Amino acid sequence: MKKLLKIREAAEALGGCVSVTTLLRQCQDGNIPSVRIGARWLIPAWWVDDLGARPDDRNPD
Repeated sequence: MKKLLKIREAAEALGGCVSVTTLLRQCQDGNIPSVRIGARWLIPAWWVDDLGARPDDRNPD
């Protein structure tokens, strides 16, 4: 897996549970670790992996 993912790639890796727009807004607000190169925002793959590994808090099964 790549070390940095484009926002669209991160959204796809999260199974579409988070929209591209939401990820972009969270990057711009500093709520997601990210780096901006030109007009492109990149999200670390470790963050996506960590988020995907967490249990869903809304569905306590």
